[in-house]
Amino acid sequence: MSVAVSIVIFVLKLLLWIITIWLAAGALHWSVFALIALGRMRSRRCEPRQTGAFSYLVMIPGYRMGNELAEAARAVRLADYDQKLIDTVVIADHCDESVCRAAEDAGGRVIRLSLERSTKVASMKAAFEDARGGWGTATQADAVLILDGDNLVAPGFFTQLTAHFRANADAVQGRRVARNWDTPVAQLDMISEALNNAVFRRARVMAGLPCSLIGSAMAFRYSLLERHIMDMQSVGGFDKELEMRLIAEGRKIAYAEKAVCFDEKLPDRAAFAQQKRRWLSAQFVYLGRTAGAVARALFTCRGPAMLDKWLQWLFPPRVLLLMLQPLLALLICMFMPAPAFILAAGFALMAVLHAALITREGLMSVMPSVLMEGFTLTLQLVGALLRLRGANRRFIHTPHEGGVSITEIARAAAAAPALPAGVLDAIRPLLDDKHE
Repeated sequence: MSVAVSIVIFVLKLLLWIITIWLAAGALHWSVFALIALGRMRSRRCEPRQTGAFSYLVMIPGYRMGNELAEAARAVRLADYDQKLIDTVVIADHCDESVCRAAEDAGGRVIRLSLERSTKVASMKAAFEDARGGWGTATQADAVLILDGDNLVAPGFFTQLTAHFRANADAVQGRRVARNWDTPVAQLDMISEALNNAVFRRARVMAGLPCSLIGSAMAFRYSLLERHIMDMQSVGGFDKELEMRLIAEGRKIAYAEKAVCFDEKLPDRAAFAQQKRRWLSAQFVYLGRTAGAVARALFTCRGPAMLDKWLQWLFPPRVLLLMLQPLLALLICMFMPAPAFILAAGFALMAVLHAALITREGLMSVMPSVLMEGFTLTLQLVGALLRLRGANRRFIHTPHEGGVSITEIARAAAAAPALPAGVLDAIRPLLDDKHE
């Protein structure tokens, strides 16, 4: 064997070992928090730093959206919370006038925009600037709630958020759950959301770490969010940048598991792949941008939280870990048995924990219909990884259908074959025939 061939073989083996360690470390990192998530989340009592009325400015940014914007505003208006303490603003970017009028009729103040570079951050900046104009009580609000145009808040949502703010939270992430279950793709996305809620939110809080933000159904102290948003230029993944900023400041990010917000799941493969491409691009962009800050803070009190967040971005997404580990193990088992065994063990551990978490969330009954769809979508996710270049330089719009009321969603949810644990209790008030 020539020296050149030996060098090539050595380099290939080294590369395979690096990939093995990367995948196995990702599987272990995810599995540790999956094990924590299988426990019971205990509420912690804190002395409240604020009593009395607690008010909200609700921002609902929407880009090229339809009547779902009006339904999102209407769900806020129907919330079982003192409406004098809520101001709702709909930021309609490139939306039809009929959509804007419907949102106004639903109780929202509408800001009409036609941004040259449409982003959620740009929309929120416009809302903050508009609030400074003095309308309503917006600038006097205690907190800002960010909703997507397809989000519908369930009863008790604001009450749950307020309880966490009064327990010294600086930011609170609500629990997003699926509002549609009509296709295998939507069902798979529903399961993925439930797992992410368990591992990245509930488990993190149980471990004493900040809850991971998800881009909507999240609330912040007014002045805190305004200061950061007005200083940001994010195109995609603004929640990732915002979360790292808050962690670096030592802010408390709580998870309100009982604050349920319905979120539309994408019904088809093309939209699903487009959304994941946008998310993956933002993940790797902020991985590079925050590496220096994480290294500098490593041995400070904020170091563990910042490192955990950075590791979430360093490792591949959960579905890729589940697919790549067994595939690579099969390819190399004959000539590199040690890394193949490590990969197989990582896959087995993740598979068992997935089954346990899905069972705990009460969603195992829908698994048979989504398994094959999951394999196909994972292949598309691999394709999305190969097309990340430039994805974070422009806003990638994800289409939505929407146009369904919160009451209709609740009735459909009650008849669904499976619901994440605890959701039925949250929507029970909406199942009363007298509710409008």
